[in-house]
Amino acid sequence: MGAFDGCTSLAIESIPEGVTVIEEGVFRGCESLALKSLPSKITSIGKEAFYGCTNLALESLPNGVTSIGQNAFTNCTSIIQLDLSNCTYLSSSSENYPWGANVSFD
Repeated sequence: MGAFDGCTSLAIESIPEGVTVIEEGVFRGCESLALKSLPSKITSIGKEAFYGCTNLALESLPNGVTSIGQNAFTNCTSIIQLDLSNCTYLSSSSENYPWGANVSFD
């Protein structure tokens, strides 16, 4: 269980710039979370970190993100396009990617 798991009305505007890892399930089910960007020093996004965050509107990931866990963005229906070109590890699950998003690897 993540720190904010299921906090459906959590509406933070940003994650502090010093954060380097988004832990497993930390924002799972936070439907009101509407982040448009992540801190530039993020290197890893854990399993189900943003699962079900239907208002999450990320357009890209920081260049340092090299690992994305299984189902990290499942049901993040507000993500339209996501550039994963710098990522060196993605879980093998096709559910890792936002449904309907244009996912780019180059």
